[in-house]
Amino acid sequence: MEQKDYILREIEKIGLMLRMLFDKIKHRDLREPESIQMQKDEVLMQLTDEMGFEVTRALNLEGDAFETYLSNLHGFSTPNMELLADVLMMMGSGLEEESSQDYLNCALRLFEFCKNADRNYSVDREQKIREIKNWFPGDPNH
Repeated sequence: MEQKDYILREIEKIGLMLRMLFDKIKHRDLREPESIQMQKDEVLMQLTDEMGFEVTRALNLEGDAFETYLSNLHGFSTPNMELLADVLMMMGSGLEEESSQDYLNCALRLFEFCKNADRNYSVDREQKIREIKNWFPGDPNH
């Protein structure tokens, strides 16, 4: 019983942190590039240090290795994975940087992982997948 309570608390804690990061990114000031970069660095550090998700590592994993990595993350339920994908999607959208495409690609892979892991169809998730794919016009991989 204690183990179950601990796991549920961890899932809840990760969800709260992801919502906080999402809100922080959502309210960023796009007119100040230094501020944006500082915020991105802070978000990446929090994802790694506090939640155990390494964006750069995830970006370099292919196929089954990516899914295995996601499956082994502690405290990441399907809703938390979708929140993480939302954070990455927000980080990659509206920016004119090389890395923005990497964030969008990782978000897309997370949404597709959630789609395969979740037994419920989500209109919102499907809309986000289409939106990200539209950011890659003419790319046959998306």
